Amino acid sequence: MTDSSGSLSIESDGNCIAVEHQAGESEKPKQSHWLEAKIFSLKSEVACLRSALKTAEIKCHEEETLNTQQIKSANELVEQIKSEASLKEAELLAKLQKANFNITNLKANLMDKKLSCSVS
Repeated sequence: MTDSSGSLSIESDGNCIAVEHQAGESEKPKQSHWLEAKIFSLKSEVACLRSALKTAEIKCHEEETLNTQQIKSANELVEQIKSEASLKEAELLAKLQKANFNITNLKANLMDKKLSCSVS
């Protein structure tokens, strides 16, 4: 940044800000105060942004943990439902086999009765 009375350069490495300023002697206190205020303002903004970033990271981690728990619960529920369905299927199959056996016996008894009625 350059003005009519001299030059000003600001360099930053992320943590530190180096300021070089060349101006007339009468402007040094004014410019120095302005630069200090600007640096303070930038440092405050960096602190706010770091705080917001930390808050966002914590929230993201909490959401990830919650999502992981919900997925785990959903998977457990699916497995429970599959297990219950398998048990129910086995029960129904056993009942079907028993019913088929009973039907076969009833048919045989009916045939025996028909034969005994026609012979008598």
